[in-house]
Amino acid sequence: MDAPDRWLHLRHPDGFSDELFASFAAHCRLWRAYTEAVIADWSALNPSYAGPPPRYVFFEPVRGEAGVVTLPIGGDYTVGSRALFEDYGSHLLSDFFPLEFKLRLEVGLTEPRSGRPTSWRPVLKMEP
Repeated sequence: MDAPDRWLHLRHPDGFSDELFASFAAHCRLWRAYTEAVIADWSALNPSYAGPPPRYVFFEPVRGEAGVVTLPIGGDYTVGSRALFEDYGSHLLSDFFPLEFKLRLEVGLTEPRSGRPTSWRPVLKMEP
């Protein structure tokens, strides 16, 4: 695969300084390591799943406009692996940012195959 087919994003109204972008790139390496480790042990972790493990292709993170940073990814996935890595595992893209920064941080996924626009949600859910 030469090009990504989905994109994981973080968005912050103040944007990402060089230091914060470097932190995002480190978070991306963490997310990748987690994803690769789970895929490497896919059959042991999912003994009742008969299919092959998903195949992920990783691209370098990029800093875009309007306070958005992005991790482009590609490959084949199942509904379950997409939920596991790209939804539930997306916290790995922001776990080590300062709390004050995370309070206004959002995570999003762009997935052209779905035909829907990027869906955004707060990184932290604040309970009243």
